[in-house]
Amino acid sequence: MGSEGYHFKTLGVEAIEDVMEFIREFFNVQEPLAVMLDLCPFGYRIPAQQKSMRDICKRNDNNEEDEYILNKNKCECSAPPENLKIVNQFLYDVETNYGKEKDIFKLLKANKIMDVFIICIKPSYGHKGLGRMLMRECEKRAEKMGFQILKCVGTSLFTQKICSKEGFKSLYRIKYENYEINGEKVFKKDCGVHKDAVMFYKRL
Repeated sequence: MGSEGYHFKTLGVEAIEDVMEFIREFFNVQEPLAVMLDLCPFGYRIPAQQKSMRDICKRNDNNEEDEYILNKNKCECSAPPENLKIVNQFLYDVETNYGKEKDIFKLLKANKIMDVFIICIKPSYGHKGLGRMLMRECEKRAEKMGFQILKCVGTSLFTQKICSKEGFKSLYRIKYENYEINGEKVFKKDCGVHKDAVMFYKRL
């Protein structure tokens, strides 16, 4: 699996700049939704995305009132708010089957569900099985924490392959070319091998 020399660790708020740097350079420029909507130019940051990552890192630290001054050397992305709304609406539609199944807990008969998102590997470390290792690590931690379901929205073919190989079941699927909002096609740019987004789940 190419695991020699690799280890996992939980990042705290002090790592926010490294996290955002990684997301800017390797996630935003490859993730299908970001690419098709020109969400954020290379090297720029999305403030809302940064806030979300910072909140996650703070929760990892278990410090409710920590303050952290962010490095302002990177420019903020001026992506239109409409594009971010489109991403959120699309993800909502994938996760709820266009709003028809809003209660995932009731649907899957579970009380605790862990959501896995932003699975990203630096290209130079690709094809070593690291994506599957990350998913397995998530599964181990989810089981220890008492979660009953692992769920993941695979927006790229690569994430979909990982989920399929790790025994996830597909719940909903939306093809990019067919997705419309108010009767207008949303994704007009071709994204190569990435043709759809799939809502996956795995019972632990």
